[in-house]
Amino acid sequence: LDVSPDRNLFAEGIRPTDPWLASGLWSEESAAVHKIAREELLRDGLPVAEVAAELTVRRAGKRVVSDAADVDGAWLSTLYRAVGSDAPFVLEDFHAFAWQLAARMGRRPDLAYVNSELEAQIRFPMIHRAGADARCLAEMLRLIAGCP
Repeated sequence: LDVSPDRNLFAEGIRPTDPWLASGLWSEESAAVHKIAREELLRDGLPVAEVAAELTVRRAGKRVVSDAADVDGAWLSTLYRAVGSDAPFVLEDFHAFAWQLAARMGRRPDLAYVNSELEAQIRFPMIHRAGADARCLAEMLRLIAGCP
């Protein structure tokens, strides 16, 4: 179980494709939620092919969890469709995974989840940015698993 908050962290902006911009997949509302300006992504974001390739390599053979698997899964599909393929992995629900992990560790899942969430939020506040939020979720799993 890789639960280090910084291990294998890959959090890069993705340069929106012209079809994403034209169809409204990328919007000003999204920019406001994520606090990333369109101009910033167009200037500094990585091309979709580079991000898809990096994700494929980094996540090969691993379980991948998300605290918003439905929304993130839709974006993952959109990313891979933009490069002409299907996502090579499926996002699993973080909450169910954390709950099951707590049970496997012999802990009360409800208490383990809430306590780890509170402590992780203090160490790594979630700010609706992929890297920061991933650190917080990884810290929750680390705490639930009892890793030092």
